[in-house]
Amino acid sequence: MFFNVPVRRKFLKTKSTELSHVSRLVTCYALAYPEVEFKLDHAGKKTIDVPSVKSPQERVFQLLGEKVAERLVPLDFERDGIRIRGFTSLPHEQRPNSHSLYLYVNGRMVRDKVLTHAIRFAYRDLIPSSSFPVVLLFVELDPTMIDVNVHPTKVEIRFHKSQTVHSAILHSIEKALLVNKANLSDLARSIPASAPTREGQRPGEIGRAFAPFSRHHQGSNFSFQRPASNRPFPGSAGPSFQDSGGTGPAPFPSESSP
Repeated sequence: MFFNVPVRRKFLKTKSTELSHVSRLVTCYALAYPEVEFKLDHAGKKTIDVPSVKSPQERVFQLLGEKVAERLVPLDFERDGIRIRGFTSLPHEQRPNSHSLYLYVNGRMVRDKVLTHAIRFAYRDLIPSSSFPVVLLFVELDPTMIDVNVHPTKVEIRFHKSQTVHSAILHSIEKALLVNKANLSDLARSIPASAPTREGQRPGEIGRAFAPFSRHHQGSNFSFQRPASNRPFPGSAGPSFQDSGGTGPAPFPSESSP
């Protein structure tokens, strides 16, 4: 593999680290394309084996498992020519790093500070600043609103109207959490009273964490009724990844900021 570029071999990490990178890449694309079958074998063992399915919900169940799938709520929001869809987790479902964020723009997997900041800002009053939610985010917009030539692998992009994109993502997550507030109450009742949730917070206090959202959206048409229950489909749990956490987000700067 490295016959023509032997110097590249020096930059390889350990087998477990490289397998982790490959597994995450396959997982990301498998989540984006549920109609495609994905398989990953390592040392004669199947690391990922997910047959094609008809819906994103089924693929989420296959790769992330039943527990995670049941704690995700759907995203469906559109404004200013920007369509947001996918899934985001209720505050109980937390991860120690950003590997739980699966971000896509016009079908392509990306790493983007604007998207990440919007997600973390939406959860700023709900989870610790060092934790991350589980989010499967698909952003669809006019390709002319994106500059894709900012990274050799095209994994990083630049939005021409970053504030507009940030605002759309923030509102889509806030709306999804408000609409599914009833599910949060059920989760709180299922947690032992002795189990702290965030920085010593007890389950009885969880509802108050939604106060900033409720005040912000007072008078809105958002519904707090429980949505129809959709049981996920059988599958196999996917790999997990870990790295260091992060700090909470600062307010997103305006377009005119330097």
